Amino acid sequence: MTTPMKTLLIAAILFVSPLRVHASAGHGNAAAGNWQADIDVGYREKSGPNMLGFIPTNQHEESAGLRLNHFDLSYQTVLPSQIGSQSISDQQTGRLALAYHSSDIELSEAWLANDWQSGNLRLTVGKYLPRIGFLNHLHQHAQTFQQTPLSNKVYWGDQLAEAGANLQWSHPLFAANVRHSVNVLGGDHLNSKEDTLAALYQLEWQYTVGSLDATLLANGYYANVEDRGMFLFDLTTTSHVHSNSRFSEYFDGDIQHLGAGAQLQYHSLLGNWGYQMEYSQRTETGHLYNDTTNLADIEQYSHGQYHQLWWQSSDKQWLFGLRHDYLYSDTEVSNTSDSSLDNSRLNNSGNTPERLTLMMSYQLAQHQHQHQHQQQHQHQQQKLQLLYSDGLGWQAYAARFELHLLQSFRF
Repeated sequence: MTTPMKTLLIAAILFVSPLRVHASAGHGNAAAGNWQADIDVGYREKSGPNMLGFIPTNQHEESAGLRLNHFDLSYQTVLPSQIGSQSISDQQTGRLALAYHSSDIELSEAWLANDWQSGNLRLTVGKYLPRIGFLNHLHQHAQTFQQTPLSNKVYWGDQLAEAGANLQWSHPLFAANVRHSVNVLGGDHLNSKEDTLAALYQLEWQYTVGSLDATLLANGYYANVEDRGMFLFDLTTTSHVHSNSRFSEYFDGDIQHLGAGAQLQYHSLLGNWGYQMEYSQRTETGHLYNDTTNLADIEQYSHGQYHQLWWQSSDKQWLFGLRHDYLYSDTEVSNTSDSSLDNSRLNNSGNTPERLTLMMSYQLAQHQHQHQHQQQHQHQQQKLQLLYSDGLGWQAYAARFELHLLQSFRF
C-alpha cells in the first residue's frame, strides 16, 4: 500500500463491483455499517488553478485528464464507554481513515471521541477534521460542490486534517442552538520542522423557524510557526507534499486568521433551496530565508470569500448550483537581500483571483440492503457531477470543464 498503483487497483475493484461483506461467527462483534469507501473518478479538461500571491500551503494536485481524484477508506465504531465499573463517558467512538489524493496515501483521520450527553459535551483527541467554516469537517463526497473554494485552498490546503484536541459544547439560547468548538492543533499542514501549536475557536448559531434553517458562524485561528517549509520559486501548479520533503525556502512568524459565514436552507414542495457564504482574512508576519541567505521580512495581508446557491429536487435526484469565488492578497517585504522575490509565488502581478462555477449533479443510484439472517446493512450511492468554471481577471486560470463520478459504499 505504498504506491498509487496499488490504491488505484483497490479503487478499481470497488468501482466495478460493490463489496459484499458477510459477518462470520468469528466476527460477530463487527457493527453493521462500520466500514465506508468513497471514490471519486473524474475528468478535467485543464489543470489548475495555480495559486499565486500567497505563502504556499499544501494543496492536492488537480491535473488534466481522466484520473482517480481521491479514494477514502474508513472504519468507525462505538467503543466501550467504561473501564471496569468506572464510566468514561456516555458514549465513546473511534475512527480510522486512509485517503489517496491523486498522488499519495496518507492517514487522514485517527481519533477517539467521548460524548457526555447530559452536558452536551464532546471531547475528541487524535488526528481529525476540525470545524473551520461550513466545509472543512465534511468529506469531499458529502459537500455540495466537488470543488474546493479558492479560500479553502490557499488557507487550509483544500482540507485541513490535523492532530490535536477538540472540545465541543452545545446549548440552547433564545430558541436557537449554539455550538462552541475549541481546538489545540499541531502544525503538520504547515510543514514546520519544529513542534508547532495552534489555537482554533469556532462559534455557531443555528435557528429553525418553519421550513427555514439559518446558521451563522465566526472563527479565529492563531499559530506561531518556525521553519515552515515551502517552494517559493516553483511556479508550477502546487501539489501536495509532506513534511519530510527537502524544501528550498522557510518562514518563521505568526499566522492570524479570522472568518465568518452564513447559511440559509429552505425546504418546500418544489425542492430544497440553499445559500452559503464564507469570508476569511489572514495576516502572516515574519521572516523568509533559505539554507544560505536571509531573503526578507514579510507581512502578507489577504482575504477571500465565496457565495454559493443551490436547488435540489424533492426526491434528491437532481442538484443545480452556482458559486462565485474571490481572493485578494497584498504582500509587503523589507530588508530584502536582492530582487529574487519578484519571480516568486508571492508576486501575483496585481491580479485578484476570481472564479464563477456552474454545477449540475444527478443521483444515479442509491441502494440499501439487509441480509435476511444478519443484522448487517449495506449502503451504495452513485452520483455524477458536472462543473464548468471560468476564471475572471486571472490569466493563470483559464475556463475549465470537469466531470466527477462518485461512489460511496457502506458495509
